[in-house]
Amino acid sequence: MSAIQLQLLTTKQVCDLFCITDRTLYNWGKNNPDFPKAIKLGGTNKYRQSEIETFVDSLTANAA
Repeated sequence: MSAIQLQLLTTKQVCDLFCITDRTLYNWGKNNPDFPKAIKLGGTNKYRQSEIETFVDSLTANAA
């Protein structure tokens, strides 16, 4: 049986990636249905790295 490796990003890591505040990240999640949903783990929000990468790819595809 192979192990599935799931990469999770913290709120701070996602904010740093986009150069935004945590409040802006919250608003993106609330107001943009295409933005990846947070996963609650241990009382903190985590984001699947693969979903963040897909979201970024969609932004660059739309800009082209």
